[in-house]
Amino acid sequence: MKIVVLGAGLVGGPMALDLAKESGFEVTVADIRDEALERVARGTKIRVVKTDLSDVAEVAKLANEHDLVLSAVPGFMGFATLRAVLETGTSCVDIAFFPEDPLELDSVAKKHSATAFVDMGVGPGMSSVLAGHAFSQLDTTDSILTYVGGLPRIRRWPYEYAAVFSPATSSRSTSAPRATSRTDTSSSGPRCPIPSTSTSRRSARSRRSTPTASARWRRRSRTSPT
Repeated sequence: MKIVVLGAGLVGGPMALDLAKESGFEVTVADIRDEALERVARGTKIRVVKTDLSDVAEVAKLANEHDLVLSAVPGFMGFATLRAVLETGTSCVDIAFFPEDPLELDSVAKKHSATAFVDMGVGPGMSSVLAGHAFSQLDTTDSILTYVGGLPRIRRWPYEYAAVFSPATSSRSTSAPRATSRTDTSSSGPRCPIPSTSTSRRSARSRRSTPTASARWRRRSRTSPT
């Protein structure tokens, strides 16, 4: 499988390195920064491409050349990047948190038979997947509490935090009200919400998508509990 990672930063770079360890993957990383590409390529078989990912035509070209796209671009570029990928019919795993509603791209994903998994970072993302897995293993679930944070081994004043994401993107992703829902596809199956609260008091419930639709994380305004 040919996979391209868009962005060679502190998140995209390690993702590419992990993927390159798998024998069945041919990994390409695209970024505009020479130093970032050199860091990822050093001692690996990863192919690097220097390009401006703010140019959707360049994004579409890369997507057309690969079987799967991992988008690790800054949040302000995320929506346009994801649209460009889906319009090529290429599926995408997206860790870029962007302010636009990803459901606006649902019709695009369906039209081009592509699948998009959005907000798939640590939290939201891994925390939501783990919550969904826990729900699937339990007989009943009333609530799931998750704690998400980047706590370094040595905490230094004043933040005592390890910022591996863009600070602006991290601020938006941990403060934005959010609600999602999970519904079993079988008509006889249970329909059970999975509340999940992080340290930012964000409410979340996971939702299973259809194979050709975007994996939808529904965002809507909701008052956080005090």
